[in-house]
Amino acid sequence: MRVNVLGEKIVYDGYISVIEASLQECCKSSNSTTYKRQKVLMPNSVCGLIYNTDTECVVLVKQFRYPIKSKINDGFIYEVVAGTMKENEDPRETFIRESFEEVGYVLDRKNVELYSCCYIAPGYSTEKMYYFIATATNKNKKKGAGGGLASENENIEICEIHYLQFKSMMDTLEDAKTKFLAYEAHFKKIFDKK
Repeated sequence: MRVNVLGEKIVYDGYISVIEASLQECCKSSNSTTYKRQKVLMPNSVCGLIYNTDTECVVLVKQFRYPIKSKINDGFIYEVVAGTMKENEDPRETFIRESFEEVGYVLDRKNVELYSCCYIAPGYSTEKMYYFIATATNKNKKKGAGGGLASENENIEICEIHYLQFKSMMDTLEDAKTKFLAYEAHFKKIFDKK
């Protein structure tokens, strides 16, 4: 089977762009099917769990996310540090920059390890995310104000949670990237490296 792109057009262009394509599915038989699909053009992104080995705390952010707000959800969620990559920016450098902007930590590059890279939602989005785990100490802490950028309306609350409490939260975390990194850190025994 083969799928050909017959044409593409922009159907929405804002903070994100949505492209609609006309596709043709070609089979070994002479029959072919034509249909439409959409994709959301998103920049690649990074996320990472920061573990302060001096305080034995995981550094998270708590922020408002409009898409999850509902009658039963206030829209606030715990997340690891995350952000979008600038064009041609190295993923590790993006994570280091985002860590400073969101939680005020200046991370040492050598203590930032890439664990995975994968598409977030390949059924509709072009975004690929890079997943990091970083260790830090108090000397890396609060070199900046943190809290996110006012220009991006982030309004981030910095949360430092002892790793034992964090481990007890892992099953109830609602953010996929945070849950993935929590289990990865636990599996790699990051919290046991004292």
